[in-house]
Amino acid sequence: MVSAPQGLFDIQLVVSRDPLTETTKLLEQSSRQAASPTGMVVVPNPLPVAQALLRDLHNPDRGTTSLTKPEDMWVLDVKDWATLGFTYRVA
Repeated sequence: MVSAPQGLFDIQLVVSRDPLTETTKLLEQSSRQAASPTGMVVVPNPLPVAQALLRDLHNPDRGTTSLTKPEDMWVLDVKDWATLGFTYRVA
């Protein structure tokens, strides 16, 4: 028997060769503030977490192309990270 809330759930698992330090820091803050008896972490403001994830995956310290890149451009090398998506229903 599952004791989680009922409904449809979508989970995105992100794996990376490098630590996701900014993302981890923000998620740790959320887990301290919004602990749940089900073990789920409620992220009250997901936009900063998504931005931190992009910065972590962008990782400008790695060898990138010699092209000059604007500040608002992301270089996400798929050889350095991957995602797995899971969708399931709890009845």
